[in-house]
Amino acid sequence: MPSRTELDAEARLHRAVWAFHDALQRRDGVEARLRRGDVDVDLRDRSLRAADAVTSARLSLYRALVAQGWTPPSSVLRHIDLDAALLREEGA
Repeated sequence: MPSRTELDAEARLHRAVWAFHDALQRRDGVEARLRRGDVDVDLRDRSLRAADAVTSARLSLYRALVAQGWTPPSSVLRHIDLDAALLREEGA
């Protein structure tokens, strides 16, 4: 039987995966509207916020995976560093 710590770690990982999925879905929906030309006054701003949400959710997912013992390859480490720098720059 898994320990409480293992169950908590798994729950955090599941939340990170679903948060990333949700952020991708929202971003894809906004991008589809942009491609169709269905643009309203706030759509471009929402598009930028959606892209930031994807970056934030991806970084959270990577951190959850690392916390569970995953060792990312160097190419992924560069993406993690870039994501973190972008979010710091944006103030997210």
